[in-house]
Formats: sequence, structure tokens, C-alpha cells
Amino acid sequence: MTLGVTWQAIGFDDGGWISGTTGVGYERSSGYDSSFNIDVEGQMYNQRTSVYVRVPFTVANKEEISGLEMQL
Repeated sequence: MTLGVTWQAIGFDDGGWISGTTGVGYERSSGYDSSFNIDVEGQMYNQRTSVYVRVPFTVANKEEISGLEMQL
């Protein structure tokens, strides 16, 4: 499925998406299981190479923001 940039819009309906806390992924062995709060193995393994993730946040002073950058 290709969403383009529509999934980035404020009003995008992500109600059909898997939800949970951050830590998205899967592994085929062991050791990182505790890092994944959302396990996407069933949706991705041998099927997809990318995952779309939306993380809600609040900006207190929107007028003072000229850009945002997500850092991991």
C-alpha cells in the first residue's frame, strides 16, 4: 500500500492501524523482544520493508515553531 504523504496530515484517520506505545519492529531470533511494544512481524515478515508510524505529541507554543525534527 502506498500512502504518499496523506498519512502525515493532522486529520488522517489512523483508526484501522495497530496502536500501542513506541518501540515498533520484530525479530526472528531473540534478545530484542523487550524493545518492541508493537510487534509487526505478522504484517511485515517476507511482505514489506517499511512501516508507517504516527506518534502523537503536543506543541505548547505553535507560533514559535518554524520546524520539527524527530530524533531517536
